[in-house]
Amino acid sequence: MFGLIIFGSLIGVVCNIGVGQQQVPEPHTGYRRFGQELLSKLANCLAFVMGYLYIKKKGKLASSEEAPVVVIAPHFSFMDGIFCVAIGHLTYISRDENNHVPIFGHMVRLLQPISVKRSKRSAKEETVKEILRRARAKGRWSNICVFPEGTTTNGQSLITFKPGLC
Repeated sequence: MFGLIIFGSLIGVVCNIGVGQQQVPEPHTGYRRFGQELLSKLANCLAFVMGYLYIKKKGKLASSEEAPVVVIAPHFSFMDGIFCVAIGHLTYISRDENNHVPIFGHMVRLLQPISVKRSKRSAKEETVKEILRRARAKGRWSNICVFPEGTTTNGQSLITFKPGLC
């Protein structure tokens, strides 16, 4: 497990050379896109090593052109993010602090999440604008995974969805 995480981090470091800490306004192409796909495969391997022998999918994920936003609930652990990457390289909304976590931050930045700077008053509006911008890009970005609860729970029940995108 540790080896997979270190390998994923190295992929993130190499692919993020020259990108910086800011959000990239366009989807990655070339070797960076290949790095994203490789991280998706590593997420599958990581889930397997952690005991999730098979991630069962029901139905077929719609293309990002047909359904740019995918709503998933309930959100109850960091593993949800790994599954989002593993089942089809869904992008997600993440607090900005995750971009700076040692080892994991490189992978997070390579996956191009929509980063929320929770310390800013205008963070909610900026996040909604970025979701809409990516959704209107006609399939250029991958599907955006949204957990409408806005936080993690124990997974036993749903809590009130946060207003904003709807």
